[in-house]
Amino acid sequence: MYTIPFIKYIRLHLRIPFSLLMTKIRMAAFSRSDIPREKRVPFYLYIDEFQNFTTPSIATILAEARKYRLNLIISHQFIAQLQDNIREAVFGNVGNMVVFRVGTKDAEFLVKQFEPVFTQGDMINIDNFTAIVKLLVNNKPTRPFTMRTLPPPKGNLENTKALKGLSRLTYGRPRALVEQEITQVLRGEKMFETEEMNEDEV
Repeated sequence: MYTIPFIKYIRLHLRIPFSLLMTKIRMAAFSRSDIPREKRVPFYLYIDEFQNFTTPSIATILAEARKYRLNLIISHQFIAQLQDNIREAVFGNVGNMVVFRVGTKDAEFLVKQFEPVFTQGDMINIDNFTAIVKLLVNNKPTRPFTMRTLPPPKGNLENTKALKGLSRLTYGRPRALVEQEITQVLRGEKMFETEEMNEDEV
């Protein structure tokens, strides 16, 4: 008997609806072909943990949907998480690159974009708040360079604690109850429900 981890169980059940969703988004983008370019309103699609939801439609969107003003913002931890065709589609359609400090494997892949100006060691050992940049200007790649970014402003820890407490009181629910409801939804036993909680239940 093989037990699928809870989070993996959720991902398996999300793949089909996500694939259908991406297909519909791709078709919606391509349907803009009869709209003049200057009248196409930009649409931004954000995908977190991108490696879990790669589909053939994603590769097509990366390659072709830009001209229809569909913009992708994708995030994941490291390059090796991506399938080969998806990785090629991502980097084959990137004009500008800003690279902060990365790990050995990512540096091994990225250094090809910055040689001979920067080495793999430069990418691994670059200082905090420093990035290596390669721009596309007038459809021509420029010589890579480094730039400094501003450090984040210091926050107020007291405000942070107060905001966390307020959020917990307003939106918090017992973890066991949430996990039970997710399991019931995945089994088709019920739909998600919302309910109010008292402060002493959080």
